[in-house]
Amino acid sequence: CNVYAPPGETEEQAYHLAYAAEHEALKQVNRPIVFSESAPAYFQGTPEWYDVLSWIGKYGQLWREGSDIANYHAHPVPAQFRRRFPQRTRYQSMLWNYSYNLPLGRFQKPGNWNDPDFLIAGDIGMSVPESRTQMALWSLMSSPLILSSDVAKLSPEAIAIVGNKDLIAIDQDSLGKMATLVRRTPEMDVLFKRLDGGDDAVAVLNRGDSPLKIDLRPADFGFAADSACHLDAQNLWSGKQQSATITLKAEVAAND
Repeated sequence: CNVYAPPGETEEQAYHLAYAAEHEALKQVNRPIVFSESAPAYFQGTPEWYDVLSWIGKYGQLWREGSDIANYHAHPVPAQFRRRFPQRTRYQSMLWNYSYNLPLGRFQKPGNWNDPDFLIAGDIGMSVPESRTQMALWSLMSSPLILSSDVAKLSPEAIAIVGNKDLIAIDQDSLGKMATLVRRTPEMDVLFKRLDGGDDAVAVLNRGDSPLKIDLRPADFGFAADSACHLDAQNLWSGKQQSATITLKAEVAAND
């Protein structure tokens, strides 16, 4: 986590030297081992942020982005502490890390991963639609799926969400590409991700409080806009299949 910067050394230099030394030490272990770095998260909003992202992949396989994802608090934070510790729901915290991570796809490739923090889908403080949202967004971003839950206490419905093999396959796709944001409104994001083998993945995020009806057109994803383009789609939550030559229609529940 935090690295001490001695006098005469910038904070970036201190992290760079520490991570390089840790990388060399881990090479001597002589077995496969993953090094997760936390430096980029400490430089958000500074001129050095993108500089750190340019070298961090030389030393580790994944690095933390965004804020620490919110713990669950059954009771409100006392009034005297709210200024220092503003209340943010777990869903809001998850969306913050998604928004922070999404533009950083150019720094990611197989073996080097942006990490927007733990998967809290299915845990207390996250509804079923909110849990589906995180699982879908993290999978579209090829994020590390590090589950932060007491697995023994997860409901069957929660286990079905975090154990959805189709979503996990999208997350683990060998191209390792992060999704691209292809459409955005105040209530909605549409994400598009290229997959190995010629298929593609699409996610529609409904941030609003009401169900959202949406038409997805081939041109939205860079395909031919005429009727020669045919789309075969499968809903990876329900398994339902749909074909269309002009638009695919979908209805997405609130926060889903």
